[in-house]
Amino acid sequence: MCPVCSSSEWSEMVSAEVVRMEGHLRAQFVYDRAPRPPSPEERKDLTDFAHSANARIVKCRFCGALKREDSHEPVRTYADDSYDQSVMDRLFPRYVEAFAAKADPYRTLLPERAEVVEVGPHVGGFLQTAADWGWNAVGVDVGKDTANFVNARGLTTHNSTLEACRFPSSQFDGVFIWNCFEQLPEPDAMLQESRRIVKRGGMLVLRVPNALFYSVSRGYLEATPNPEITTWVTRALGYSNLLGWPYLYGYTDRHLDRMAERNCFTRAAGLNSELIILPLPELSESVIEEKRAALATLQGWSEFEKLDASGRLTGPWIELIYRAV
Repeated sequence: MCPVCSSSEWSEMVSAEVVRMEGHLRAQFVYDRAPRPPSPEERKDLTDFAHSANARIVKCRFCGALKREDSHEPVRTYADDSYDQSVMDRLFPRYVEAFAAKADPYRTLLPERAEVVEVGPHVGGFLQTAADWGWNAVGVDVGKDTANFVNARGLTTHNSTLEACRFPSSQFDGVFIWNCFEQLPEPDAMLQESRRIVKRGGMLVLRVPNALFYSVSRGYLEATPNPEITTWVTRALGYSNLLGWPYLYGYTDRHLDRMAERNCFTRAAGLNSELIILPLPELSESVIEEKRAALATLQGWSEFEKLDASGRLTGPWIELIYRAV
């Protein structure tokens, strides 16, 4: 059933064969740009994902939301994920730097000593940044290894689901779901619980890969035989970690608005964004420049310009800020 409109009617958007091909492209993309072959531990979240098996991508016939037709239960998969300590040690400062760069606009949206909770904090980059901003932050993560890693750094993460934590009603000034909303099998339940625990006027932040960006990119790949365009689109998808769509669902800004509004949130702002950190063990200046050029080229094409004019968020990733009503 579609989590946006409850329809049960889906049509194929990308075949399992094309998804498999994009998965190979994703792995080759990483290997071609890595200064050395990534270790098995480093391939976690680089080329190896919970949603990496062959599966077709389908589209809701009524609202256009995307779904990856995987056979396994995603929450259980993430709960069983294992992470290498040394890899998490290397990732932590990169995530802290990336979240610190989001001070504009987020830091001024909540007061000093604001109580916030993050769902799916991974290695804890945002929790550390929130503490640096003077907020009181806790995390909730089903992954045992990542929760233990975050707690060992003096931050607080509950190895649980948000619903199981049973936080008091109206406890928090803000709920942040930066990196996992698109993987939730029941997003409405998450939104309902978020509304229960956030104060009236409190903030909800949802960050997801943009199904609109992926759909338009796939359209270019299917419509043009021009190898130069194909190269730029593939690079843009690679640098956004969208090749093969390794996510359970695909939402646009309008899909998020629809789900948020029925759970008593109203949109305050929306931002185009990118992958928080590039999916590579180390970065060279040439890789950084290629990434900038690829995203700028795709964003500047006429179809995206028309979408921008209509008020749509067109970035490869999008961030929506809501207030509880």
